[in-house]
Amino acid sequence: MVKAVLDLGTNTFHLLIAQLAGGDLEIFVDEKEAVRVGEKGMLAGTITEAALHRAIHTLLNFKTTMENFGRVDEVAVIATSAFRNANNAPEICAAIKDATGFEVTIISGDQEAQLIFEGVKLSGALSQESAMIVDIGGGSVEFIICHQKGVLWKQSFDIGGLRLIERFHKTDPILTSEINAIMQYFQEELAALHQAVKTFNPSVLIGSSGAFDTYIDIHHATNNLLDPGLNATVLPLASYLNLHEALIQKTREERLSIPGMIPLRVDMIVVASCLTKYLIDTYQLKEIITSRYALKEGVFAHDL
Repeated sequence: MVKAVLDLGTNTFHLLIAQLAGGDLEIFVDEKEAVRVGEKGMLAGTITEAALHRAIHTLLNFKTTMENFGRVDEVAVIATSAFRNANNAPEICAAIKDATGFEVTIISGDQEAQLIFEGVKLSGALSQESAMIVDIGGGSVEFIICHQKGVLWKQSFDIGGLRLIERFHKTDPILTSEINAIMQYFQEELAALHQAVKTFNPSVLIGSSGAFDTYIDIHHATNNLLDPGLNATVLPLASYLNLHEALIQKTREERLSIPGMIPLRVDMIVVASCLTKYLIDTYQLKEIITSRYALKEGVFAHDL
């Protein structure tokens, strides 16, 4: 069965048309657009009129892509942090339905974490070893401690990239004082994660999609390596640490010039990298694996 999954993230909207066959995902269409539906509304708990217009424009483009493809048996339209935290979400969803015909399903943070786990498992990134999956979105960050047999612990935190930018990242390049404030914020907000790590002791960091896709793309581009085209790839720790130092020292324009960087990621990647660095340092994680699969791929392995 061919399914279209529309993932309405806080920063990025995704369209995936695929089918699951024999445990493998056959992908026909994979598109993404930086809609930034949470922009200028995250701290206020609202979705702005301008963000709604961008959302509808992108969804109409996705609808055209689906119609041109022509072989879609089922459609799932899933919305995450910006929608579930917006006090005007019912009105926004109604406007989207009127303009596009899409029925939006707003999922909980717990459901989001479960779907991310399913997607990462489908990528082949998991083993018998205890691992920490992290998915850094614009509105929320999902942490899942798990192994290939199942989830040991999971939780969604409202500390996503757009929230961090609105709260902390006021200067470009980011100031040391801003970084210090972000790191202290993580220490305070992630108390439940601290306890879970003590209990389950993960040794591997698995980053799903988003910023982690960009980390590995930059690693390949700057080292003149061919992308192996794998769904799960090891990112050398030393390569990431060098990249982090570059990201926090560069302006937006300078970051755009980094080989492998894409405009979609250039704004949020600094605060995303601050979180990645915090996790590595705080929990002494020794390996990074990047998973190309995340929530939208997880929908194919899990019935909502």
